[in-house]
Amino acid sequence: MNLIGALDQVAAALTLAGLDNVAVDPRDLDLPGALIAPASVSFDTFDQSTYTLVVDVALVAPDHGHRGGLETLGKLVDQLRAAAGPLGELTAALATLPNHGPDPLPAFTTTITTTIREEPS
Repeated sequence: MNLIGALDQVAAALTLAGLDNVAVDPRDLDLPGALIAPASVSFDTFDQSTYTLVVDVALVAPDHGHRGGLETLGKLVDQLRAAAGPLGELTAALATLPNHGPDPLPAFTTTITTTIREEPS
């Protein structure tokens, strides 16, 4: 299983669909943007190269005050909905990123689900 490759596929698809600044590594995230990580993997098919990947998505805004952060998060949510389709619940959060200082940043977290098919090596 190539989790980095799968997450790179998800990041590329989200970027292609209009969500700017999608990163797998928090050190690479430009703000505003989305940080993605694996949440769970299900091997729910008989096909050995196909699996279901649930991806944690953290939408993170720069610290431009409360109102500015909420405005930016709203735009990120709209972009994610346009890119990924219907979303479940979004949960308010604070994100601390290694390349953005010690202060927590406004964020929303949610998950998206996708099917990954890997080419046999």
